[in-house]
Amino acid sequence: MSDVINVAQKIHTYTMEIDRARKELPIKAQEKSAHIGAYEKKLALVMMGLKNGKEYKLENQSVLNPVNTLIEKLARGICWQEKMNMDLAESNYKVAILNLGALESILQGYQSINRHLDNK
Repeated sequence: MSDVINVAQKIHTYTMEIDRARKELPIKAQEKSAHIGAYEKKLALVMMGLKNGKEYKLENQSVLNPVNTLIEKLARGICWQEKMNMDLAESNYKVAILNLGALESILQGYQSINRHLDNK
């Protein structure tokens, strides 16, 4: 009988974890979206600044009036922190989805065990 109670408690625990993880997804999606937007905005602003003669610093080097073919590459380098933040937010969102799937798999396993115990 204690096996049935133990499995029932595990099912309850993982059901609650799935609910928590499910509620976390919209937050992670919002963070991902915000960081993508921040990166794209900063990249555009830096590209416009470089095109218009604004000076930027990158690793203590001055970037001023680059040739047009280098503007995008230099702007991406200048916006490295925003790019890292964006990539991290995307990774956190993907991890949250994978975590939810793993929790659902564990719950299904306990539900199968519970069905097996019920049939005894």
